[in-house]
Amino acid sequence: MKSNSSISAIFGLTHQEMAMLLGVGVSHYSMFECGKRDLPPHAKLLLTDLLAQMQMPQVSDNVEKKDAAQNKLMQVLHGRLQKNLLRSLQLDEKIAALERKHHAFNRVQNVRKALGTASAEHKRSFDHTILKTAVKKSSNIDFEFQLASLKLDREWFEAERKFFDAKFDEISKGRTINGNSRK
Repeated sequence: MKSNSSISAIFGLTHQEMAMLLGVGVSHYSMFECGKRDLPPHAKLLLTDLLAQMQMPQVSDNVEKKDAAQNKLMQVLHGRLQKNLLRSLQLDEKIAALERKHHAFNRVQNVRKALGTASAEHKRSFDHTILKTAVKKSSNIDFEFQLASLKLDREWFEAERKFFDAKFDEISKGRTINGNSRK
């Protein structure tokens, strides 16, 4: 029968759950509770922190609710920051691809100019269909506009990231001011 004085009972967890929480084997944790074995340093430190949290005086419901709301807000901000970073990476890839297309377009244009000055004999021997197709597809794209649009998006993502960082700082300072700072 499980004793109510065991550490796992204090937390309302089974030996298996406590062992998993502390990062030790179940048998190792069971022997620790029986006094037959000691915990490794990392598990002792974690257990000490957990017990210290349990012994802290309970704060009012308003502070707990505010702290829970701040935690939820931090989670939301973190999620949005992750999405922002992902979209920024995708945007950088699009910009790089567009710049490669632009350089290819410029190379085709240079070849076209060179062919324009070539002799009639060389013009007949060269297969213009490939070049015309490449230029036709490329010339329909307004590179400057697309590049400017993507760079504007990049600036937007950077501003959004700064906003999220400022909100993180604001919430962290609010916790410190309220005395609820946790690391």
